[in-house]
Amino acid sequence: MSKKPARLRAWTFVALLAACHAPTRESSRVITPPLNETGAAPRNAPGRPLPPRPSDLSWPIEIAVRIEAAEGQGRLILENGSRTLTVRRLGEGLEAGGRVHPRLGFEASGPGGEISWNGKRYGGRFEIVPHPQKGLRLMNLVDLETYVEGVVAGELPLWSAQPAELEAQAIAARTYALYTLAMRGALTRVTEPRHASLSDSVADQAYCGLPANALANVESESSRQRMAAAVDSAVQQTRGGVLTREGRLTDIRYHASCGGKTSNLEAVFPGTESGSVGTDCPCDEADAQAQKREWKYTFTATQLGALARTLGVGDRIVSLKPVQKQPWRWSEVQVAGDSGQIQISFLRLRNLLGPSLLRSGRIEGTWPHPGDSIQPGGGWAVYGAGHGHGAGLCQTGTHLLAKREWSSVRILRHYFAGTVVQTL
Repeated sequence: MSKKPARLRAWTFVALLAACHAPTRESSRVITPPLNETGAAPRNAPGRPLPPRPSDLSWPIEIAVRIEAAEGQGRLILENGSRTLTVRRLGEGLEAGGRVHPRLGFEASGPGGEISWNGKRYGGRFEIVPHPQKGLRLMNLVDLETYVEGVVAGELPLWSAQPAELEAQAIAARTYALYTLAMRGALTRVTEPRHASLSDSVADQAYCGLPANALANVESESSRQRMAAAVDSAVQQTRGGVLTREGRLTDIRYHASCGGKTSNLEAVFPGTESGSVGTDCPCDEADAQAQKREWKYTFTATQLGALARTLGVGDRIVSLKPVQKQPWRWSEVQVAGDSGQIQISFLRLRNLLGPSLLRSGRIEGTWPHPGDSIQPGGGWAVYGAGHGHGAGLCQTGTHLLAKREWSSVRILRHYFAGTVVQTL
């Protein structure tokens, strides 16, 4: 990946270390002409800082990713080809090789420049710190473009992905990472490293480490090489490319499938940056039924009881109904229990019931009907379309548009009207 000049070691670490608890290029270059030349500041939620301009960022940028599967483990065994490091939690420190350390680093070595944990391969290096509650925390620190490769490979089905689809995902992933880290206070010109983190899960972006991890189950060597080359090409073709709105990094979200129409970003994530509005998507067209991702699930009395207790409304759920709806999608939900009721966002309801079960807010029907009583011991059946929060870029729609020979820039401007692609 990109080399890091010694004179520019302005690290942007993404690690929650102390509390234990993201170019080497010239000035910015616009790839597509801006839609708004007024220079006005982007609309932003009250109290939130303005996102930076690409030219505000210091280089090189190093992203540190929290490896969720390692969170809280008591022992980690790491390898770099020539060396194995075993780390254990000991009091407030780390024990390795008979010595106690406040934190440990473990770098890649050998021709491949790789490190590994739990059978997965990573670039860059690892940092191990005490977890703020118990056990250990493992961070993978990589340069920006290596990180983007791992997100593209982790987010998309590579066997069917189109070039423009991969490129659009690369730009979206790069933008999300930098915008998110900037809003967490990590991307500033300071003499000391700033600490913030990105998760390797969908809590931020699905990051798989090196793309080879996403291809481990592909039997054909030629297929593995083809897909790995496609990811590499997409990242290199878009290298440094980010989406901006009126000159500043913009808030980018994406999801698996919207079911036919995306939603305004603010409607799904209240208090976020304004500007990303809903748009039509080919997910619901006649030739896209296989991609629509219709789903249904029946939540049991036990699951509903756990929800009621978590929300403090009793021991069982009496009814659920939307009290606020965006086009196509539930937004706010009234949850009534046997001893109280509460209004919560659909996102919270989805997280509590399970995002893989209650797949999206595009609810097409429930039984009992919304607001009707759920009998004691009874369940709640719900069916809908799409998968994910439904705001921003739809990955299924992006795939379909790429097959229709839309360019990555055209796709991105369809889902994020008023943005331009700019190079860092």
